[in-house]
Amino acid sequence: MKNILFSLLIGTFVLFSSFIQDQFRFNPTGSWLFNAGPDARPFDKGKVEISVTEGKHNINISIPDTDISVAAENIRLTGDSLKFFINLVEASANVLLRIESNQHMSGTVVTSSDDEIPVELVREE
Repeated sequence: MKNILFSLLIGTFVLFSSFIQDQFRFNPTGSWLFNAGPDARPFDKGKVEISVTEGKHNINISIPDTDISVAAENIRLTGDSLKFFINLVEASANVLLRIESNQHMSGTVVTSSDDEIPVELVREE
């Protein structure tokens, strides 16, 4: 009987550990450079800073050669997806990213006018 209980306990622990690892496989915190292609000008390139303060993710996006720096809102990190909302100078956008590795993310920016713009991010070295 003790062996059966011990086996069940170990099995539960292994399944739980596997679930936890899948949920937090990649760490998006740090500096990222993004490229959204020429259709997104002047917001086609920039920097994304992801940090954690008091257990909460913070995202700040800056555009080079401009004074534009915006904090993301409604940030959600679930498994390998990162979602957030940004309010830019003349428009707003929802961003959906897939964290492909600790060095690369890709996804889509959906603007307030329903344009879908592909975006790639690479970790800044």
